Amino acid sequence: MSKYVRFEQLRAKAESLVRQQDTSRTGGDDELTTELRVRDTELTLQREAIEQTENRLEELIAERTAELEAANRSLKAENKVRATIETRLRRNRERLRSLASQLEDVEERERRRIASNLHDLIGQTLVSAGMKLGLLAHSAADENQRAELEEVRRLNQRMLEETRNIITELSPPVLEEQDMRTASRWLIDHFGENHGLDITFEDQLDDEDLPYPVRRFLFRTLRELLFNVVKHARTSTVTVRMEATETHAELSVSDAGIGFDPGDLDGGEGFGLFSLRERVTALGGTVDIESVRGEGTRVSVVLPFDTA
Repeated sequence: MSKYVRFEQLRAKAESLVRQQDTSRTGGDDELTTELRVRDTELTLQREAIEQTENRLEELIAERTAELEAANRSLKAENKVRATIETRLRRNRERLRSLASQLEDVEERERRRIASNLHDLIGQTLVSAGMKLGLLAHSAADENQRAELEEVRRLNQRMLEETRNIITELSPPVLEEQDMRTASRWLIDHFGENHGLDITFEDQLDDEDLPYPVRRFLFRTLRELLFNVVKHARTSTVTVRMEATETHAELSVSDAGIGFDPGDLDGGEGFGLFSLRERVTALGGTVDIESVRGEGTRVSVVLPFDTA
């Protein structure tokens, strides 16, 4: 209600009261008495207006309180649901991390089993066949037969060397016997000799060796990234950098190759890097991929030590 309306009501009621008093009295009141009556009427109307306002405020406060209480109950329910979801997500992440670590162990055992079978069965057989072929070539009377047997022996020797390379790549003994720095340099030399890569190794590792699960994963990751360079980068210039802190290890592999669009990883291309990112994430680490077409690629992997 506006002040103007309230004033008009007050004035109208005061005038009515004055008129009633004038008609009921035999004589007129003095001006002071009339003024007091008008003031009393105004105060009465103001008090009524204040009471109405207070009642309306109480109603509004009650309505707003009810709304806030309902919102608070809804918020508590949402927080409870969110806390439940976060707990489940945390448990699922821990479970996924455990499964990823177990998968690494299973893969490692399977690599060793296959390497052992290759060495004991195929490797030993090729060695025996090479020795017999050498004896036959040496004892052959015919020059043509001797030349053919020698050629077969060379093919057998080449197959033996390839088998040994496969055995070494499947389960290199250096990873079991040496520290991360030595194992990495061996792998870098291996790729330089067998795949023609010119690799610069920037070693920022401490003297203390890394936990074996971290060392094993980084070694496999380094080999996988170097194979990616061989297969896709179309360059021989590579830089490998390794660094270790008190809590984590970091590996980065940079090449000066043709590069690619990192957005293609989510579109189905580059499955190897996509799979690597998923495995590293499952172990609590991170993968950063930077690449521009025609300007090369850089892949950085950060792995915490508590993956063990």
